[in-house]
Amino acid sequence: MTYTKHTIVVLSLLLSLQAGKCRHAKGGALIPTAKACSKETDNTIKKNHLSIPEFEPQLNHNAYGIDDMDNEPYKYKPNHNPSYDRYQPGTDNGSGYDSGYESNDESKSIPTQTISPSPTSVDTDAGFSFKEEIEAMRNKADKSRNITWHLSGDKLERVVGKNCNSLYALEDYVVIALNIYRAAEKICLLYGKNMPAIAKDARSLLSYYDKFVPYYDYEKNAKEEEENHWIKTIKKINYEVVAFLKKHVFPTVPLEAINKKLRLAENYVGLEDTHYDVTTTFHIKDQKFALEDKKNFPLIEKQKEKIRNRASEHWFNRLEEFEKMLFNSYVDKFLDDQHYVPTQLRDIIGCRNAYRKNVWSYDQNNNKILLGHYYHSGSLASPNPRKDDASIKADLEITQQNWEQVQQAANGIVWLSLNRNMGGQDIPLLKKLSEKKIVEDTLQTVGYDQFMNFSINELSTTPIFKHLVDKLPNHLPAFNQNLDQKKELEDQKRKKYGKALTKLQEAAKQLNLTNLWKQNTNTSDNYFANLAANYALCKILLGENMGISCKSGKDRTGMLSSWIDSKIIRAYYPLLDAKNSPVYKHLVYCCHYQLLASINGGMLGRFGMKPVKKNAEASCLSKPLFCKPATLTDIKLDTNQEGQEEGMEKSDKALFLPNLHAVEAA
Repeated sequence: MTYTKHTIVVLSLLLSLQAGKCRHAKGGALIPTAKACSKETDNTIKKNHLSIPEFEPQLNHNAYGIDDMDNEPYKYKPNHNPSYDRYQPGTDNGSGYDSGYESNDESKSIPTQTISPSPTSVDTDAGFSFKEEIEAMRNKADKSRNITWHLSGDKLERVVGKNCNSLYALEDYVVIALNIYRAAEKICLLYGKNMPAIAKDARSLLSYYDKFVPYYDYEKNAKEEEENHWIKTIKKINYEVVAFLKKHVFPTVPLEAINKKLRLAENYVGLEDTHYDVTTTFHIKDQKFALEDKKNFPLIEKQKEKIRNRASEHWFNRLEEFEKMLFNSYVDKFLDDQHYVPTQLRDIIGCRNAYRKNVWSYDQNNNKILLGHYYHSGSLASPNPRKDDASIKADLEITQQNWEQVQQAANGIVWLSLNRNMGGQDIPLLKKLSEKKIVEDTLQTVGYDQFMNFSINELSTTPIFKHLVDKLPNHLPAFNQNLDQKKELEDQKRKKYGKALTKLQEAAKQLNLTNLWKQNTNTSDNYFANLAANYALCKILLGENMGISCKSGKDRTGMLSSWIDSKIIRAYYPLLDAKNSPVYKHLVYCCHYQLLASINGGMLGRFGMKPVKKNAEASCLSKPLFCKPATLTDIKLDTNQEGQEEGMEKSDKALFLPNLHAVEAA
């Protein structure tokens, strides 16, 4: 049937009018319920290009947090979006929920002498699992990018299909929202409060998602409006959750402080998930490759002892009481060697967000061939400044043991820091730029002979690298018998090694001021990132151990990792690097680095990476590569929300909107 333009407009208006029958008394659009709109068809709630029905969180519509459940217990039914097949989650039953605390007021002292975690409690809403829903939503997000999952235990294999050229997925925002709800539920449990309203609101969000028809079903050029809609939804949910926690858990705590607690809890609750070894397979032309990141940094025994005896440890006692409660409830996860330490947990023991990276190719018989490997993580040292001697000593001890943890996995490794060697922590304008503590503590621990520093942001500092370039051999030695001995392949690798070494030697002969000038004034390239990737390539081709880190091990580390992997592949397959379809572009759209930034030890749910520096290799991909979910690391409270909670101070109303165009790498 053919519709005229006027007919479509009339139909759209009729649909909008029908949806208006299910609006809340305050005027906000609600998800139609079975009672209110039992005769409403699915088509009446489908989004069209004229309007987007909004999701209204319900947490604060009830004074006690206990929802108006039906007389019969709610029987949860999995959501079914017709656009996607339902992913069947695995069977990891470690929920990680522990409470054991009964205080309703954070101002009261919380005893921490009893540091054994209390028995794991059951979910507050039987039949609803945040873990399973988040895992399923991640799978759907990848499916919308034409990437399929094969999950077995903690082994996740992602297979990239053809025409995978978009990084945006609305499901990434649903994951962020679900994790906000999960963190709120955990906070309530810690303070002895069972709040089924939280899980019910999460179910409502999933119902909304089920009936939400993505823009690509109507207009391919309208995704930005759709994404902005989901950003607005996230801010709305976040505000409602913070206000709910203020009313029921933290009545005397300012809203902004509660918001920070929620962000912290979001990182801890990620320990309830299965933490994967991730392999992403993809093709460049007819050649098959795989990027693999896996657990390779088990805690050393000294670290485990300090966790078990944490009640007498300075590093633990300097944590706020709220974080002590969170740590205590997940202590088993830190000790089991099956979980990555989340990247935002700056002050605890253990390497954060740490992986071993393997780059594989496949022969004609589908046998894997290891092209190279290296290691990457968040900084070995805490970025937080210390003034008292006890904290300074505790920090250095943690850094030293983190280094021992690395050496246990890779002895003789050279460690490359991507942080700025810049002070000014006490100066407000320079606070975010200051990372001198990371560089100095790491250098002191690792030692000059195994340490290198390239800061790869737009505003960079003097590099430390020349002494290690001088140690590289002038020629690539002959490969051992376990590697390919074909002359053509060996010549290719020798040629690639020679080019990389030449660039490094040229930079080493220049004044530091000259190198710094090239990095900070060139807007079309990232000079230091190229040098860092070339050094890493030389070490990898030599078969020697190499590790890289930034502050969080997400943005700068992820970008440099993509460059290193591209150079490894081009060393073996130079003909694949076509001008119209370069290797790095394939690596970006396989979404491997973006996924690592948002799972396991990354910033949970924040898919993607934030910008590092405009450069030739990433500029054409800067918009999709640095997608908006990655900028939601710190969700500021939105002043535009309707209604105010009783008892809020005026200072609580002076809130801020999130900066969605942040360019500073975490």
